[in-house]
Amino acid sequence: YTAGRYRAVFDMMAELRPRSVLEIGCAHGLATWLMKDFAETVVGVDIIGSRIALGRHLFPEVELVAADFAEYLAGLGGRRFDLI
Repeated sequence: YTAGRYRAVFDMMAELRPRSVLEIGCAHGLATWLMKDFAETVVGVDIIGSRIALGRHLFPEVELVAADFAEYLAGLGGRRFDLI
């Protein structure tokens, strides 16, 4: 069901082939995990730490960050994403 709802995003990512993706509001990271096949680097960020903790358990192969997205972006030190 979730993958079907993201179909337009996945189709666009397959066409554009971004190198890096940041998903803001990733919750448990399911969509973040699904996006890993379309980019070299995929990061999910969510402000609710318990969601991130569960996502890290379910999807250890993706980077999930418990933080406010504005603070996360401000602290990147020049790191950039091709798609947010």
